[in-house]
Amino acid sequence: LFFGQIKSVKGLDILIESLPYINKDTKLIIAGNPNHDDFQRYQDQIDRLDLNERVLQFVRYIEDEEKDFFFRSADALILPYRAIFQSAVLLMGMSYGVPIVASDLAGNREVISNENYGLLFASEDHVDLARKINHLFESPKLLEDISIQSRAYMEHKYSWKNARRRG
Repeated sequence: LFFGQIKSVKGLDILIESLPYINKDTKLIIAGNPNHDDFQRYQDQIDRLDLNERVLQFVRYIEDEEKDFFFRSADALILPYRAIFQSAVLLMGMSYGVPIVASDLAGNREVISNENYGLLFASEDHVDLARKINHLFESPKLLEDISIQSRAYMEHKYSWKNARRRG
């Protein structure tokens, strides 16, 4: 799953470029609204790489009521960002227990490390991204462990019950 605003800094093109290197049974769900970005350039890339059968597109504003559907349908959340300080989408994915594969930017490294809560790939390296996605899907125990760890982390760190204790 690639979720959220679609803009150059979020690296959707890196993810699309990685798809031919990922197990052929894997599909990409794109769910989000282009923000001052022309989606046609991504569509051209999908066409050039002959990936239309593997890419499910929901290129529009995603209503709050629809978020559950996308996050519960996803086996992993991919965050190929080129630049970021923090990501609400990362934390949202973790709250659903969706394993994360994210670029190794500082904001992502603050949360994800050593297969805790997800995997990191070398920023802007589509081959490394593909390698990490394949590793995740080839390791059912890793998928399960990350999912459990993510939910536990979010419960400990961000639950209303624990927020009340800190407040």
